[in-house]
Amino acid sequence: MYENKALTTTLQSIESGTIPILGLSLTNHPNISAGQYISKANTQTIPQFTADNLDADKTYLVAVLDLDTPLISFSFLAPILHLLQPGAKFKGGSTSFSEEAIASWHPAGPPPSAAPHRYQCLLYEQPSTFDVAKYRKPGGYGMRDRIRFRWDEFEEANGLGKPIATNYFTSN
Repeated sequence: MYENKALTTTLQSIESGTIPILGLSLTNHPNISAGQYISKANTQTIPQFTADNLDADKTYLVAVLDLDTPLISFSFLAPILHLLQPGAKFKGGSTSFSEEAIASWHPAGPPPSAAPHRYQCLLYEQPSTFDVAKYRKPGGYGMRDRIRFRWDEFEEANGLGKPIATNYFTSN
């Protein structure tokens, strides 16, 4: 089974308080705290992100991944990419995007009776060399493109470094 060290390390950084928490809101849930439970029904619209103290002139990349699919105890399909959004700009508490999502928002969808899955949200400074076109797919990202997404390899191949902020919610 594939272990994604970058994602595991980032979760540990939340617990130890060594990484800023990314502001996160979903339907009926403003200001989600790390690990907060959100019903599947409230994940149908794209999350809203906020971050303080970021350079308004820089561009950022946001990603959301399900770490526990199909089951927490047997997560051989993890991680699943739920959002890959380049071109994020943070200014005055609001977020805008200069690019369309590479992988558009896919709502939470653990199987019936599964324990809540962890959905990790990551924010990176987007390198000027990041090639958005390289990752675009005609017709968008289907489920096969999202399953077992090698996030640490993606991080390394694109020079993302470590995330500058993160958050996560749980849902089933």
